[in-house]
Amino acid sequence: MEEVRLEMVVPSWKLDAVVHAMKRSHPYDEVAYDVYNLSTPSASHGSGAIGELPREMPLSKFLAHLARTLHIPGLRFRGNLRARIKRVAACGGSGSGYLQAAIRHGADAFVTADVSYHVFQESDGRIALIDTGHFETEQPIVPHLVGYLKSQLARRRERVGVFPSNRMKNFVQYYIS
Repeated sequence: MEEVRLEMVVPSWKLDAVVHAMKRSHPYDEVAYDVYNLSTPSASHGSGAIGELPREMPLSKFLAHLARTLHIPGLRFRGNLRARIKRVAACGGSGSGYLQAAIRHGADAFVTADVSYHVFQESDGRIALIDTGHFETEQPIVPHLVGYLKSQLARRRERVGVFPSNRMKNFVQYYIS
């Protein structure tokens, strides 16, 4: 039997499915293949999101909106309270490593967590940098993940229950004088 060599670029999130399909359809028991990680950033997949608010607002109002929406007693930020905010980048959890990407994409504000002093310094008036807390930035996605997982399992006719934890609480406390 003549052998054929195939080369393709596959997003990392699809690699397992592609390898499985290749092994399933290959005529031999043992498939010879190599995987080379290109580490090419994907334009449609990754950490964070960027979008626009329905209406531009001053940073002071945007901060109040975040505190109210995320149910937090306070937050850390660097920026001019009168600056106008329309385009917002966000990355749940420890996303401060994406500050330059948020600036490159023209965001007026970047909402994330676990921002160090030096990263606040790095923002240097180019963008409003807001640290709302690690737990606080990850929790809003939980109901959406539960819904997504339920729909995917139902589509595959899998009988598995998916429930959000009712015991997960933020163990970080705030002291506000």
